[in-house]
Order: sequence, then C-alpha cells, then structure tokens
Amino acid sequence: MGLSRSALDDLIGLKLRLVQLHFFAVYYAEFGPLGITPAEYAILEMVAENPRTRQGVLAEALSIKRSNMTKVVRGLEERGLLSRAAPADDARAVELTLTDAGETLRQQLASRMQRNDRLAASALDGPEQVELLRLLDKLLASSASHDPNSMELADG
Repeated sequence: MGLSRSALDDLIGLKLRLVQLHFFAVYYAEFGPLGITPAEYAILEMVAENPRTRQGVLAEALSIKRSNMTKVVRGLEERGLLSRAAPADDARAVELTLTDAGETLRQQLASRMQRNDRLAASALDGPEQVELLRLLDKLLASSASHDPNSMELADG
C-alpha cells in the first residue's frame, strides 16, 4: 500500500523534482556506463553551439556554481573532451572549446539523448511534450529575474 501524500499534491516544485529523479534514472540507465553526467552533456552541447564561450558565462547560463563548473570543466579537459585557454583581453577568464574527441562524443550522444529524453517523457504524447516544454520555458524565463546564485543544475 502506498503512502498518502495529499498534502504535497499541489507542490509544483516537489513534483518537478520527482520527475527530475525519474529522468535521471532513465538517463543513467542509458549513459551511466559512458561516465558522462547530464551537466557534462549540457556543457558539451553549449560549448559546441558557442565556441570559445567563457566558463563563467556558461556557468551562469546553466545555473552551475562557478566552483562546481571549474571542477566539471577540469574533468572534461582531463578526459580530452574540452580545452581551456585564457583570452587575450582577460587573463583571468577562461574560454572553452570542444576538442575533436569532445565533438565526436557530442555527436554520438546527441541523437541518443533526444531518444532517451522522449523515453523518459513517454507518458505524454507529442503535443503534450511540446506543451510541457513551453511551460517549462515559461518558468525558466521567469526564474531569470531571481538570484542565479540560489539555483544550481543538479546531477541527482
């Protein structure tokens, strides 16, 4: 017999977190053996779309604390997937670029990631998934006015 949680039924944040846990379980079943986290995948995709992006700008865009971003980027660099370089105009900043190995991995993961994401959301039909994405985008846009340091992309 399941536990009653009626007092929690109207808490959007809690339901989002429970759905996130489901998505992570589906993600790790597929990608766990590859040793790449959702945050690492997001970084690879963002750097591919925005070559030479600054690490701090990327951290802010993905709501990852700068100290955590430094650790994740260092790990990706040690695995030969990213390169870091100081731009000529600011020696304190770090620009990120995908290596050939990083681009190859990103390309291999991209279609699998789309399939995996749709699998995790398979309880919704196509139009419902589109509507969910629209609503999530709306929530994300409204959260941009809040303190970005209070949020962080989590890996579970």
